[in-house]
Amino acid sequence: MALAFGVLEATGSAAWLSAVTTAALVPMLAMLLLGGGIADRYRRDTVLRLTSLGAGLTQAGVALLHLRGSRCHTPGARLPLRVKP
Repeated sequence: MALAFGVLEATGSAAWLSAVTTAALVPMLAMLLLGGGIADRYRRDTVLRLTSLGAGLTQAGVALLHLRGSRCHTPGARLPLRVKP
């Protein structure tokens, strides 16, 4: 939710908000089959640790962009960091 408000505050554009939120859907759809295969092959605790680490790193990236302030108000910088918990 904070990311959506951050994009709206930075740009005021619904188009950028749509692009940033759509960035969460595309990788999820692309990784559904691959993720199922990985979950079947490796131990559950290993998969959960690695996915939690990846989610934490991307959330830290979003927080860093917001904390840096006006130097990074390009919404395109937020596109690869959009994750859905």
